[in-house]
Amino acid sequence: MLVRYCAYNKGMTLNYEEMQRRQKRGDLGLKRCRGGKKKKESQALKRCSRKKKKESEALKRCSGHKKEEGWTLKRCSDDPCVCEKKLKRAGCPYSLFDPENYFPSPINTIHPDCTTGEPHDFFEFPEEIFMEEIKPLNIKKGKKLPIDVFSLLSNGGKTNSLVRKNGERVGLIDAIAGKYLVVCCFIVPMFAGDPPQRVCRSLIATYNGLKKNNSNFEMVMVAKMRSSFISKEQEEPAFDWFFSAFPCLAVPFSDFSTRDSICKLLGLKSSRLTESDACLVLDPDQKVLQSDTLCFKEYGAAYFPFTDHHLDSVKKKIEEVRMRLDPVYRQSKLDGQETLKRWSGPLYKGVVEDEISNKPVTLEELLCCESSMLLHKCDGSSQENKVISVADLSKSKCVVLYLCFDAAFMSRLEIFRRRCVKRKQQFDVVIINLSYFSDESSYSEAFKLALKENGISSWWELPFVDHVSRRLYQIVNVPYEDDVIIWAGGGRSGELSGLALMEWCGSSNLYPVTRKKWLDDKLSALRSLTLESFLSYKGCKRGSSHLKVSCLKNRKILLYFGSSSSLFKKLLDSYKQIKEDYPGSEVVFAPMCNPNPVNEMPWPQLSSPVAIPEVLWFKPILVAFGDDNRIKSLHAEERLDYRENEVSLFDDTLRDETLEYLTCEIQR
Repeated sequence: MLVRYCAYNKGMTLNYEEMQRRQKRGDLGLKRCRGGKKKKESQALKRCSRKKKKESEALKRCSGHKKEEGWTLKRCSDDPCVCEKKLKRAGCPYSLFDPENYFPSPINTIHPDCTTGEPHDFFEFPEEIFMEEIKPLNIKKGKKLPIDVFSLLSNGGKTNSLVRKNGERVGLIDAIAGKYLVVCCFIVPMFAGDPPQRVCRSLIATYNGLKKNNSNFEMVMVAKMRSSFISKEQEEPAFDWFFSAFPCLAVPFSDFSTRDSICKLLGLKSSRLTESDACLVLDPDQKVLQSDTLCFKEYGAAYFPFTDHHLDSVKKKIEEVRMRLDPVYRQSKLDGQETLKRWSGPLYKGVVEDEISNKPVTLEELLCCESSMLLHKCDGSSQENKVISVADLSKSKCVVLYLCFDAAFMSRLEIFRRRCVKRKQQFDVVIINLSYFSDESSYSEAFKLALKENGISSWWELPFVDHVSRRLYQIVNVPYEDDVIIWAGGGRSGELSGLALMEWCGSSNLYPVTRKKWLDDKLSALRSLTLESFLSYKGCKRGSSHLKVSCLKNRKILLYFGSSSSLFKKLLDSYKQIKEDYPGSEVVFAPMCNPNPVNEMPWPQLSSPVAIPEVLWFKPILVAFGDDNRIKSLHAEERLDYRENEVSLFDDTLRDETLEYLTCEIQR
């Protein structure tokens, strides 16, 4: 059992037995979790320890949630105490994203895991104390900063330099004058699972990407030291450890008052249960562009130069790629916009269809690369037969871009690929590395192990480029999960919901795996059905009079299935009005079992049961046929109040109904 960060003896995490042994020897130093007065060792031990458990049992996080099995504690002489997930677990998918990885933390930080206790009892963040006399700035987007940025970063002229992680001092004015500037504030050390940890990785990736392109940009990191979990002697090593991950400038550790002042002025907050980051983005004229970090996490270096206008342009380009790639997505968006337009009138603003090209998305455009870029087999080989250019890959009939977040879908995707290959269908998989969510080295190691254990060596791997991975992840827009984008060659349509569609269609022969392909096949089968398909060789009568089925041809028909449906009364009340509104139309009752004549029905009745064609995926209630005797709607019962709706009773809505069914199925 681990005792939660109460033992501060030499910065070690102690188990229950070791604490008891040290207590007996009298060399166990104990503190209260929140830095209160020391109490007797027996009282502290009673307060902080719980029932003894084996270390091999699953630990419970301080958030109160149960951990997955397979966590072990590891300590190296020069590394922080971290939790490491065993990747090899029988019957479980391999996880590439370990939420317990520390963002660089000080050596003596004790891991915040506990074995028992309620979440609020153990992991309430004490509020950090800031200088009371300093009030947060009134920062408004589009306006100049209330104070000069040089005054902000120099604490009113008390300091004139910033520092790099190698100790190099840089003059403040020379470092930031005339540049786009990002000032980011964090509470340090940063514990595992903290939301700001992902912000840190995004800001670092943004900095590296922009500096690589020689952008007129600088970033300054400001650290507010956490007072509750480390001693004064540990603060500087904690700062250095955290700062070691940042390639940018920082306010030096020695300038305590400057760091504290900036954090308070920019509104860095720390409540008892949550912590935040604070961010300020300025243009070269010191005008405020942004005051949050959300878009850094989503777009990385593509966010530069951080203006709302540029962000709208980025979002518009991503939306255009979605609509050009997936015609089903495009049509659903345009239909939705048409509805909004009718409701909003002149106030409506949306994507105009004419502005979007109908030209298919190329593979090079989707991957943001040149056609000459080489992809290698995922086994790391660089042999000639294990390398392919993007241009050659684009000749494939079906390319699957696997956005690998935690490898949960890896084994199922490989099974699906092998099934396609067995049917002699081209199916190339390209892995898109999403390591920017976690530590890249640990991700890469786990990633290789997962590929090896699943026996995968035929997939292609795209070299990791941060902004490309983020862009593809934004295209699918599914948070923190594996996903699949399907690109069909030859100018055919692609698919944004590839993973969900693969899981739904399973072992079917759908190829390429796109909603449009399924929709086209299903609609073709449905439109091949005619009224005769249901009424063939069946007698028809109205009351005691027998009718020929041929008399129903070239007329609008409502085929009513069932006898005791709640729809009967509504249909009976509407029958006269339907006949007036659609001259020559008729309702026909089709029994599902041996019929008993229903004399009160004013419409014709079939004399024998009707079998539902296999192409239909449900038992219909009211099917509308046009005057060509082909199906127009499978859910005409929803439009009996057609005079109150914009859709006519016999309008062709078969495609929309079929797509709605597919959408509901794959989203289950």
